[in-house]
Amino acid sequence: SQQRRSSSSSEIDRDNSSSNSNQQQQSQQKQQLRQKLAKTIAQAKSDATIYQLVAISSLFLAAKSSDKLCPVDARVLARTSHGSYSAAEIVDTELLLVEALEWRLCGPTCWNVAQHVIALLRGAVEGCHRNIRHRRNQHSSRKSPPNPTNDDDRTEERMHSVIDFTRLQIELSVSDYATSVLRAPSRVALAAVLNSVELLDFTSHEKRAFGRSVAEWTATTMMMSVEDSEEDAQSSGSRSLVM
Repeated sequence: SQQRRSSSSSEIDRDNSSSNSNQQQQSQQKQQLRQKLAKTIAQAKSDATIYQLVAISSLFLAAKSSDKLCPVDARVLARTSHGSYSAAEIVDTELLLVEALEWRLCGPTCWNVAQHVIALLRGAVEGCHRNIRHRRNQHSSRKSPPNPTNDDDRTEERMHSVIDFTRLQIELSVSDYATSVLRAPSRVALAAVLNSVELLDFTSHEKRAFGRSVAEWTATTMMMSVEDSEEDAQSSGSRSLVM
């Protein structure tokens, strides 16, 4: 029994020492990358050639990170530089940048989150319409095929309005430092969508269904989300929605 305990404790010690060693190696690698990047930036300040290489590599990285730009091959950029830099140099500098940034490249924006929230709103509204049609057919003495065309057209109109109002509020929030920088993008996005819902003729049933969807999506109570979003909306001078 004592031998088993001693062997198990020795294994734990080995695992801990291995884990500490790996952490130290990772920390040293990060430190080396930061030093290398700092050296490259210092060289770029005095050497236009290094500066242009960093700029081209940053453009290469941004083109791959954005879905609005067509993919760019490093060889194309190398040819554009008229042979000043090779494709390998561009790729190596790009790797240096992403590793120094620890791959923190594409943080979610307010509009990214708002698109998900609007999709939840659309699903909640369409679910309400399906439930209403189902209950109507159940209580109707004469069975008639459902005609969801009018509901669908009205839903599309309101969704387009929600998108326009939400995008406008998010764009206006950029001019307010406390809202655009000090607030989480998810809170700003939710506040903008809630204000848009308030401005349009959504029914109380649709609002409750939307609230449940958001609560499930965020794994929190809707009251907490609404209170936070109301605070954000009021700080930016917008109207707030109380469900």
